[in-house]
Formats: sequence, C-alpha cells, structure tokens
Amino acid sequence: MKQTINILLILCAATLLSACIREDRSDCSNTFVRLEYLADGTESVLNEYIKDVDLYIFDRKGYRLKSYTMTELPDGTLKLNLQPEEYTLITVANANKHTYIMESTTDKREYFYVQHPNWFSAGDVVETHDHNYIGEVKIKLVNDEFHHYDTLMFRSAHVNMDIQIEGLPAPAQGAATRASIPYTLRIEQSTARINFYNQLSAIGEEIVEPTLIYDAENQCYRTTDLALFRLDQNGVVTRTSCPHQVVLLDAQGNEMTRFSLYDYLQQNADKIDVTKQEADVPIAIKFSTLGVEIVLPGWKIEDITPDWG
Repeated sequence: MKQTINILLILCAATLLSACIREDRSDCSNTFVRLEYLADGTESVLNEYIKDVDLYIFDRKGYRLKSYTMTELPDGTLKLNLQPEEYTLITVANANKHTYIMESTTDKREYFYVQHPNWFSAGDVVETHDHNYIGEVKIKLVNDEFHHYDTLMFRSAHVNMDIQIEGLPAPAQGAATRASIPYTLRIEQSTARINFYNQLSAIGEEIVEPTLIYDAENQCYRTTDLALFRLDQNGVVTRTSCPHQVVLLDAQGNEMTRFSLYDYLQQNADKIDVTKQEADVPIAIKFSTLGVEIVLPGWKIEDITPDWG
C-alpha cells in the first residue's frame, strides 16, 4: 500500500511539473488577487466601471519588475506566478484613447505618471480624460506558502464634469462639428497628471477644451462625457488641488465669462461632494439680459429637493 501511495505522489508531481514547464504557465499560478471597486457603496461593482487593466509589479524597493495589459478579467481575479518576496501591485484601469502612462526610465515607481497623450503636444487639444481608476496592494510571499490570496481595491482617479451653457443663440442649422460651434469652453490650470500613488502631480498643468454640442431639446450647449483628474488630495479640496479656471470664449476668442471652479465648489459644498469615488460636478452657465450666472443646473436642484408630497 505504501509503495502504491509513493507511485501516486510521483505521478502527481510529474503532472504538476509538466504543467509548469510549458510555455503557458497559467496552471502554475501561486498568487490570486481579487480586484474590487466599491464606488460609493459597500459591494464591488467592478464590472460596471472597469473594462481593462494595466498591471505593474514592483519589488520591495519600488522598482518595476514586470508589466502587463489585460483586456479581459472574466472572474475579476489576477492569477500570477511569483517567487517568495515582497511586492507592490499597481493597476491602472481604462487607459484608453485619452490616457498615456509615462513610464520611468529608471523603473522607479515614484516616476510613473498617468496623463493625456496630447499633453505637451503642440497643436493637439486635450478634450477630456478617460475614466481612470488606480489600485494598489502590497503582498508578501514566504517560502512555504503554496497559494497566496489577496484583494486589490481600486480608487477613482477622476471626476465627472457636466457643464451646460444657457441663453446663447443656437448654432447655424445643420452645424454638427466642433468647428461649427461658435463658442469654446476651456478649463485652464487643470491638473495634467497623477502619479502611481493616485496623487495629483505638483508639476504640470494643462488646458482642457471639451467638445460642445447643442442640445436642441433643452436649448443649451453642453459637454458630453467630460472627465478631469481628481479635484481633491487625500479627501481635501483646496485651491492647490483645484486651481481650475473655467472660461467661455466667443467665436473671435474674446472672454465671455471666467470663474474659479474652487469657488463654485465652495458655494455649493452642501450639494456637490467631489471627494466621492464617483463624483459628479454639474455646472450651468446662464446668460440673460442681466448678465451671467454660474449656478447648479435645474435638474440637479430637482434631484436634491425633498418631496414633501
């Protein structure tokens, strides 16, 4: 009986060894990291917000060892084969058309940044940012650990902006391109990049010029799918973290209005919370015979007004 057991163990070991010497090492995974994103709730909603992931593996001294791009995460779990050591795993989600990951020439984590590919590109416009998320987990594998399980939590790296402009003449009939809209919306002094700690970079500002469309039903111009990097630093909003200036120009490039985004947030702090993971910043720029008002859109006021029915 003992001889039979020994033979079975040898056969099992041979099977495992053969699986781990093939080019496909998926059967050799010893580290399983579950990816989660809670948004502003208590349960993971990963698949609703995160479509693809760039993974960076750093050693205990903060140097990049490997990096991968994963376009599919069917079960929301990273399966890795790692040697006994301490690691930091960094993930950047949704690095698509409007995202460029600036990698360090020294492979040091401190010098990896997420930014727009058009930043510092002369003549190219930064229209928006992708809806990026950054995750991090530190893991330590010991020699006698056969399988290691951990969880990596994503945090939002952006805010959603919704700006509408009311009281201005409609564009010429049939106008449907960016060039045909007679106004330009600019967000100046916008944070140009964030680092791999999901912190705003102290170096680098940009001008964002979002595409405006004319909403004939509501008779206003508005942005679509506009995202900026975070307006807070570690949950606190200051003029340093939010120096943005919102500017509207006419067809000749003359300023029609300009205002501080920070001041607007302070005036509406009871209604807009940019420290949320899925933070929304709605703004209405209203022109009338009396001048210009910067206010909350009507639909936002309706959303927050209690129904005493």
